[in-house]
Amino acid sequence: MSEEITKDLEKIVPKRWKRYPRYKDSGVEWIGEIPEGWGVEKLKYLALITMGQSPNSENCNTSGKGIPFLQGNADFGPIHPTANNFCTSFQKTTKAGEVLLSVRAPVGEVNIADQEYAIGRGLCSLDPVKLNRDYLVYFLQSCRPFLMSISTGSTFDAISVSDVRELMLPSTQNEEQERISRFLNRVIFKTDTLISKKQRLIELLKEKRAAIITRAVTKGLDPNAPMKDSGIEWIGEMPKHWNIGLIKQGYQVTLGKMLQPNKRSENDFEAPYLRSANIQDGFVDTSEIKTMYFNKSEDHLLLEEGDLLVCEGGDVGRAAIWSNQVSNCRFQNSINRIRSKTNSVRYLFYLLKASKRSGFIDFLCNRATISHFTAEKVKGLRIVYPDMTEQLKIANYLDKETSRMNSFISKIEKSIELLKEYRSALITAAVTGKIDVREEVP
Repeated sequence: MSEEITKDLEKIVPKRWKRYPRYKDSGVEWIGEIPEGWGVEKLKYLALITMGQSPNSENCNTSGKGIPFLQGNADFGPIHPTANNFCTSFQKTTKAGEVLLSVRAPVGEVNIADQEYAIGRGLCSLDPVKLNRDYLVYFLQSCRPFLMSISTGSTFDAISVSDVRELMLPSTQNEEQERISRFLNRVIFKTDTLISKKQRLIELLKEKRAAIITRAVTKGLDPNAPMKDSGIEWIGEMPKHWNIGLIKQGYQVTLGKMLQPNKRSENDFEAPYLRSANIQDGFVDTSEIKTMYFNKSEDHLLLEEGDLLVCEGGDVGRAAIWSNQVSNCRFQNSINRIRSKTNSVRYLFYLLKASKRSGFIDFLCNRATISHFTAEKVKGLRIVYPDMTEQLKIANYLDKETSRMNSFISKIEKSIELLKEYRSALITAAVTGKIDVREEVP
């Protein structure tokens, strides 16, 4: 992985950046040292700051009347915002080219206004009258951790107008700010382009992984096997020697217990249990395991290694196989447990993944409303049944193929994470003068 990251960085950074000849203490802890000749100034002396103010709700609409209205960072895009609301009467606005800063959680996100907007109290607008605009944008990106650290609030984190006005930033001549901005524009563009390519590669790998799973569980591993119509729309043709049946004909489906937070009898005991939130796509997240009360008559809810766990609510149909990560663990009624002595639960796990990806499970559960993949719906789901030997061959093949692809995807995700860390570090280094980039741009 380190070699891959080195190659990635060589595409962006042909050499190591040099430092300024001499430095001095900025007097601001998070900024640290700055080059001699630089100073630090409060933002209020370098930019006009407008704190947003939300209009009355009766003056707001979604039909396009009035001017576009931005309530907060939920309207932010990669660079420019997109308004979903409009208002006919307003108090505070921002002009095209001004910098928008989120002052409510998540604090510190930045966009650039591409037209006039009314702005709500989740935002403030900055007109950089004495700053290069791009330099200000990069500075705000670099100080986001600091802004988050000083944010306060009982219901949600926020920073005040005073926090914004008193924000200290490194100041240098506008010409140098412009050079720093042009340098960052060039290098960050290369970095973001590389990240986008890697993200697209991950999407393609996930699509390929899904196609491999669907092909294996619906068509088998023999490309020359004679086919017949399955009669199941999302499956289409299946091998002639396979059978059709309901899940309940080959598996036992059990719904978990309704939440019992309190002890009802002397025989009740407290034990860990799984919720739908613990069931992720292909794995069980045990980072937060809760407990509730059970009794001896509910020992049938005790999980065993190899149990297939399927979400009844939430992201219906999401599934994972239990591997005894937590001892003496049971499950809530937001989960269906599936077992079988005659069929492979690993094969069914992959079949359910394919069914969910096709949209059939969401359709069956009516995702337009509050959906539930009830035990009755699971039991009544029509599936294809190879014999047990073929089920195991398919499951083993998919275990191997998906593990290989998951490992590849994980490496790419790690490289993206490191590139993003490099991106943030480079921005901070440039705007605080830790590196001298004046000769890097014409």
